[in-house]
Amino acid sequence: MFCLYSTYLSVCLCVCLKADLQTSSQRLNLSGGSGQPTAAELAADESIDDVIHHEVKELGTHMYVVHCCVCLHVSVRVCGTLLV
Repeated sequence: MFCLYSTYLSVCLCVCLKADLQTSSQRLNLSGGSGQPTAAELAADESIDDVIHHEVKELGTHMYVVHCCVCLHVSVRVCGTLLV
């Protein structure tokens, strides 16, 4: 499960979330791979939650990668990636 919580005072526009599971041999898209925005907007003190289910079939290191992009205004875009 992952959660994006907005602490901005203004509305965030075009919120895009993407979650992948990366192993030593492949990268599997778990959520948000369509390229379409996850939400049209996200107001202050609101959140977006997503629950992901995946059966691990491969031994070794697994990294959970979450990538998030939001537009604060028409001309300001903020992106970040979290590796777990």
